[in-house]
Amino acid sequence: MEHGMTKKLARTLLATGLSIWLFVPPLVSANDVDTERPKPHANEPQTIVEAKVESRSDGIYVQISVRQTVPGRNGSEGPGAVRPQLISARTSTADSSGMASAPVAANDSKTTTTSAATPGRSWTDRTGYHWESPTGQVITATPPNISSATRQSWVDQLQQHQNQNPYLIYVDQQFSGLVWVPQTSNSSNITIGPAPANSPPPNTVVGGDGGSTDPREVALDALGHVPLPNIQLRMNPALGLVAMPGWFWVEGYDGSPFGTSRTVNIPPEVGPEVPTSVVPANDSRRQGSSFTVEVRIWPTRYEWSFGDGATLSSLSLGKPYPAQSDIQHTYEYSSLRFPSGFPVWLTADFGAEFRVNGGAPQGLPTIRRTYQSAHRVQEVQPVLASR
Repeated sequence: MEHGMTKKLARTLLATGLSIWLFVPPLVSANDVDTERPKPHANEPQTIVEAKVESRSDGIYVQISVRQTVPGRNGSEGPGAVRPQLISARTSTADSSGMASAPVAANDSKTTTTSAATPGRSWTDRTGYHWESPTGQVITATPPNISSATRQSWVDQLQQHQNQNPYLIYVDQQFSGLVWVPQTSNSSNITIGPAPANSPPPNTVVGGDGGSTDPREVALDALGHVPLPNIQLRMNPALGLVAMPGWFWVEGYDGSPFGTSRTVNIPPEVGPEVPTSVVPANDSRRQGSSFTVEVRIWPTRYEWSFGDGATLSSLSLGKPYPAQSDIQHTYEYSSLRFPSGFPVWLTADFGAEFRVNGGAPQGLPTIRRTYQSAHRVQEVQPVLASR
């Protein structure tokens, strides 16, 4: 680390009460592990850095969470002091603005959290890897510069973290911790933020006994053989742009119910080999019977997944261009790491029921079917031109 950089980092650490970190870097493993830090005084902020590193074939994804507790008015914080705002991503306790509510302790202290665990804008430049939340908060991971004064400490730590590289974590340009990331030959494969889903949900497999005389078994067998809609996913624009809403819709299906029916013939209990002297010709046992099973199927839910970690639940199949579709998504970064584009899929849940000879409806298991496509998204780069 250059002398000037060392002094700058030292000042940052001293300002946060973490000066020991300059010589004994705290560790965050590739699992969810709280950073071991010296405990600050009661009147100083307490900061914990947590990280989860996921290494996959399409890259390395680093989810970082920084949690800070600031003393309340009963501590050193004076009346009217400005406290940090909660900057975590959307949670189940989010209010209408998408902000989660910060827990307040008895002494009016406040805990704030910054987390790159939900979709946001990710990018890389010469300073490191960055993630920006929808509210504008930025987490940065940057490799440290190592000076002769700190070299031995880093050597010791590197020996404990084979095949991993250290990255300093900054939250809105404030030093917050350290994370160890698996080594990779391609630096563009590292992303701050969540990994997109690996694969769509599996399709439902339904089975029944089509040769049975049990109406439910017949209905299950018919349900398993009904051709499901041949859905194709469409997008506009065909080549998406970062920060520009894309429209999505379905072709090949309009959402209408569909189904099938089967008639099962039941042979007579008594065959012609039995003489009429034993069983009279008009005996009901010599009469065959039949029943008809009608199976009805209809969509109950559509789950859109856009390949960047974002999903959307809807009862809509969207609207084809040039109409404005009600299924929209805005990508925050390009699909560069996906050769064919972001993997986009629609998972459709279909409810089902059956009736026997037009009687009351009886429920059948829900069918799930996933339809896939890919969507390339590029980032517009400004170009300066002279006139």
